[in-house]
Amino acid sequence: MTYTEPEQLALRLQELLERRTILRGFLEQALAKAPTDEEREDIHRVIGLVDREMAQLEERLRALQPGAGGTG
Repeated sequence: MTYTEPEQLALRLQELLERRTILRGFLEQALAKAPTDEEREDIHRVIGLVDREMAQLEERLRALQPGAGGTG
């Protein structure tokens, strides 16, 4: 089966979202075990970055869907 370029991009974006979700879970586990406030703050910062990346990926994925004003 061959995919069009938008379909390939959508699949890659979905894969990245899945990886970010797993990463976020690991970060939440680390947050629960962080011994210092400084470490917890650092982890919260990284979680915020991951959340922003996920939102951007979701936005790009929605734009690829037919009827969304994207190229799909």
